[in-house]
Amino acid sequence: MRTLTLDGHLLNCLYLTDGLKVGQSLVPAVSKDQPIPVYRKAMSVTEQVEFVTDSLTAMGFASADASGLSRAVVSGKTGVRFDIKAVNPDGLQISGMAQVLESDDRLYVAVFLAPTEHYFKEGQSEAARILASLKL
Repeated sequence: MRTLTLDGHLLNCLYLTDGLKVGQSLVPAVSKDQPIPVYRKAMSVTEQVEFVTDSLTAMGFASADASGLSRAVVSGKTGVRFDIKAVNPDGLQISGMAQVLESDDRLYVAVFLAPTEHYFKEGQSEAARILASLKL
């Protein structure tokens, strides 16, 4: 997974995958006692969204919730885009948007996260533009 930021990881982040293979995760395994979500072939749209929110929880975010699901098209393939609300490990309210697409047994994930109060509103339109411009 690649991480991009304009103002620093605590202020805004765009997480991108090159296409997760079956059995791969968005987050590294911390221990065998703490399972992490992994990509499974032929996940439903609901499972793909839960994969993202469960991955955020595994990264230390609390109350990761998805809403506002809508259709997203990338390189002619249909996926889903949705909004995210969460709380970071320091208790800061986080907002974001994500896009998930399954193609050729790979899961392509893009997630933009930023503090709700200022940085999300500041970066929201640019993040939406980036998500809309992604190609496989």
